[in-house]
Amino acid sequence: MRAVLLLLLVLTAEPAASEDREPPLVFYFEADGGKRVPVELDKPFDASALGKTATLRVEPHRRFAYAGVEFEYPREYGFEAAGDGPFSSWTLSGNDAKVMVHRYRGQKKADVVHKAVVAEVQKAYGGKAKESAATLVAGGKTLEGTRLEVEVMGTFIVQELFPLRSGGDVVELILQDSPKKASEATAERARTGKLISDTLKLPSAK
Repeated sequence: MRAVLLLLLVLTAEPAASEDREPPLVFYFEADGGKRVPVELDKPFDASALGKTATLRVEPHRRFAYAGVEFEYPREYGFEAAGDGPFSSWTLSGNDAKVMVHRYRGQKKADVVHKAVVAEVQKAYGGKAKESAATLVAGGKTLEGTRLEVEVMGTFIVQELFPLRSGGDVVELILQDSPKKASEATAERARTGKLISDTLKLPSAK
């Protein structure tokens, strides 16, 4: 039950080729004097910046950059992409926590989509989820959303859903956790939440 993923829609299409690739690991060289020289796989870089010696290192995060949304997340998380056309989704999975990004193409009213999504999630839980307001401070703004708490077969599930406008679409950012107590976030959720708060670049709306 720690890997709960709500399937809000039945998806049969494969994701677009450019959007189903797992974000790559982020590498850099640590050169003389502690200087950091970012590098990308299969791309040339200026070796003269490395000095006499350098150590190749990998960042503890990857960067998600789909649906007009950008943020960093733990590099060890699993990656799944599904759908194309009207609805697409991306799921980043840890042991206890998940980050989900759902894109609804052509939708203009984020509040309407958000209410519909929350209603579908509540329906999936049989209307038993405790509902309250949620906030996420990121990108210099305070995002407002909905928090759902429910116990399923002895496992707590906490989801926080935040609607965003992205170009001509609506994106729902969902942070999920499976804590021992609904009131206490797991260490994994706390770490992921901080990464997103610190690095989230909000999409532009048309």
